[in-house]
Amino acid sequence: MRKVRDILLRFLLRVWLHPRPDGLERLGSSYGGWWVPKWSLLPGNVAYCAGAGEDVTFDLALHTAGLRVTTFDPTPRAIEHVGVVAPNDGHFRFVPVGWWDAEAVIRFYAPRNPLHVSHSIVNLQKSRDYFTARVATVRALAEELGDTRIDIIKMDVEGAELRVIASLVEDGPMPAVMCVEFDQPQSFRHVVRAISALKGKGFRAVKIEGWNLTLVRQASRQMGELDYPHVGATATLGSDIGLRNEGGSLAFGGSAVLDHGSHLDPVSPEIASLKNEQGAESGISVTAGGSG
Repeated sequence: MRKVRDILLRFLLRVWLHPRPDGLERLGSSYGGWWVPKWSLLPGNVAYCAGAGEDVTFDLALHTAGLRVTTFDPTPRAIEHVGVVAPNDGHFRFVPVGWWDAEAVIRFYAPRNPLHVSHSIVNLQKSRDYFTARVATVRALAEELGDTRIDIIKMDVEGAELRVIASLVEDGPMPAVMCVEFDQPQSFRHVVRAISALKGKGFRAVKIEGWNLTLVRQASRQMGELDYPHVGATATLGSDIGLRNEGGSLAFGGSAVLDHGSHLDPVSPEIASLKNEQGAESGISVTAGGSG
């Protein structure tokens, strides 16, 4: 039943978002790779990648393309893996801090399969084992690291993406390209709200691969706050999802609507020292393809 539900919900996402994958390139392995617009792969652009695990092939491909890459993951096995494969130059940094919507020291719960590496703040797999580590907002980390802009954000953060997206929408920073995995199982209505909030900031989906979405921000779109109308539901899937398509909007359960519309650095004080290694930033963002 869960597999059928998963297929149906991903189909609904495609119908709603209608991704247009023009001018994209896939970087990284079959497991850890992502689709990004070719125009975003400009030397000197800044990429923040959260969730390393034991596959940073996407991060390394961005680095090879000339981007300045910072990878974030506090998981012990991820720290060990990145320590082995990280380039030893000033254009790749590793910061063992998790992403969240607040500054804290928090539990990361283990996967049920001990062979797997990814841990979850929201305890997606309902396990008991955990480690604790520092988490912070993307904005706070960017300020600590001295980055005045971020061009590409990739996050595979095992369920924390909903809170992180809400923080980005409220406080920034807003990248030109966002690659996000909506890890399952999670409430589909919450996923809907997160994507709707990004659409309200001018993002549109250009690629959907499983639960991985690549979204591009349209600079020409009015960046107003998104309103959530409430409409009724006419069909039901399981016990919690009602849906219908009404005037170009997809409504769920009467509660929300989708409208169109390589340094291994320890946490905290040492992070600030990275500012001095990367030099002064011009603060000038070069964009292409109608996004910024």
